[in-house]
Amino acid sequence: IELAAKYKFLHQEDFGLDVAFFPRLILPTSSNPALGSKHVALFLPFYAQKDWGEWSIFGGGGCTLSRGETSEDSCQMGIAATRQISPHLQLGVELYHQTPDGRGARQTTGVGVGAIYDLSDNLHLMASAGPGIQNADATNQASWYVAVLFTY
Repeated sequence: IELAAKYKFLHQEDFGLDVAFFPRLILPTSSNPALGSKHVALFLPFYAQKDWGEWSIFGGGGCTLSRGETSEDSCQMGIAATRQISPHLQLGVELYHQTPDGRGARQTTGVGVGAIYDLSDNLHLMASAGPGIQNADATNQASWYVAVLFTY
C-alpha cells in the first residue's frame, strides 16, 4: 500500500517542463516477503515531463529509505513515452532501472507497456506490465503494477 502526494513546482507554461516532487510512504502489507514488506519505507523521487500534442515524455527517479530486516536503501530511475489514444485512454512504454534493495540482491532493469484509463476527471485506473531484461532470473522475470489514482 502506497500513500503519495505529488507537488508540481515548475510548469511547462512558464519553464518548458513540468517538474514535480512525488514522495510516497510505503506501508507494511504482509509477513510473507513475496507479498510485501513488514516495515515502512519512504520513496523520495523527482520527475520531469514534456508534452507535444498527444505525446508525452516523462522520467525521473529517486531513492527509497528502507531499513528493514533484510532490506537496504535503494535508488530507481525510469523514462516513459505515452500517447493519448482517445479522450479517456493513454498508452505508453517505459524503461526503468533499480539498484539492489536488499542484502545479496542484484540491480534490475526492465521494460513495460502501460495504460491509464480515465473513469472521470478525478478517478483513473493505471496498469503496467513487462519483462525484466537485467538479472531477470534473480530479480524480476516479469513485473506488473495496477493502481487507482485520485486527482483533484
